[in-house]
Amino acid sequence: MMKTGIMDSTGVLELVAFIESTFEIKVEDEELIPENLESIKNIVSYLERKLVLVSKPQEARPSLASQA
Repeated sequence: MMKTGIMDSTGVLELVAFIESTFEIKVEDEELIPENLESIKNIVSYLERKLVLVSKPQEARPSLASQA
């Protein structure tokens, strides 16, 4: 999204803050790469991978479908 000008660096920080608060996860510095955040599809894939690693019960986390 940064390559196409849809989002600037401040927007990326806002997106990360939203992801962290909504899904109760920590986005690590090494995860701030285009492969994870460059498109909606990449963000969804990243979240799906990340949420599998989180040890919280499934029902405690918002589903991706409810965020659409």
